[in-house]
Amino acid sequence: MQLQELTSVHNELEDRLIEMKAANESVVGPELIRLRKELEDLQAESDASDLAHEKDKTRQLELTAIYARVETEQKQNEVAERLAKMALTKAQTEPERIKKQADSVAKAVDSLSAEVYRLTEKIQSGGE
Repeated sequence: MQLQELTSVHNELEDRLIEMKAANESVVGPELIRLRKELEDLQAESDASDLAHEKDKTRQLELTAIYARVETEQKQNEVAERLAKMALTKAQTEPERIKKQADSVAKAVDSLSAEVYRLTEKIQSGGE
């Protein structure tokens, strides 16, 4: 009789186990499905975020390269501007310098003309 009782208890326990598993599945199953779906959604968001981050890093590298190029061009343009301003200043003062030289030559010509005239007069007057 003990074997029969044990078999009966065993069968009852197996039936209760099956019922508990079914009850557990009905309670936990939908939550597991929801959590798996949420996990998939979060993974998709994470993947999209990673992709966006990579694109941002690539764009940042591109912009950094552009910035470096523009900065170099700006420095070159500043040097060219300074050289152009120096050339402009020199060109603006050049006519004034030439005018001063011309005035000096004109004075020298006047002075020599006066000296030639004085000497010519002296020669014509017989050296008196």
